[in-house]
Amino acid sequence: MERETVLNARMAEIAEQTEQLQSKHADAKAELDELESGMDMVQRVIGLSSTPEHAEAIAKVDLIEDQLELLENEQEKAENGLALIQRERAAAEKSEDSGGFMGSLGNTFSTLTDPASWSALQDTLSNATNTIMMVMALFILRTLILPLLFLYCLGIVFKAIWRVDARELLMRHLPADKEPANA
Repeated sequence: MERETVLNARMAEIAEQTEQLQSKHADAKAELDELESGMDMVQRVIGLSSTPEHAEAIAKVDLIEDQLELLENEQEKAENGLALIQRERAAAEKSEDSGGFMGSLGNTFSTLTDPASWSALQDTLSNATNTIMMVMALFILRTLILPLLFLYCLGIVFKAIWRVDARELLMRHLPADKEPANA
């Protein structure tokens, strides 16, 4: 409750600051427009011959816009905090209504006696089974089949490029006393 009060007070403060900054922004923008109206078209577009007053007015407008953006971000954070508090409050009220673990367990069993919820549970389990089978197939594909296929293709490319059989190289470079196990 205390956090909510603090956040609500901060939201009101942010709203007040936003109104003040918006009026300052309007004044600064009007001042900038007045300065720019005194310039000809080339000076406005290129901005090479801007006066120090013009540069100061542009900087002032940019600063106020940055401050407004910061206030908007802070207001968004406060709104998210209030939404979190409301969700926590709703979850607490929901858990109080359920009557604890046994009440929750009783509610679960009472919903299973309903044929519609029973078929929904069966559909969910069926979808879960299909998903688990898909994940297992992807795991086997990625960990066994694709690496073995890559090694096989690498051997074919090796033979095609160098025109050499790897078994012949192995036999040639192994000493006579260390014959391969399958030879």
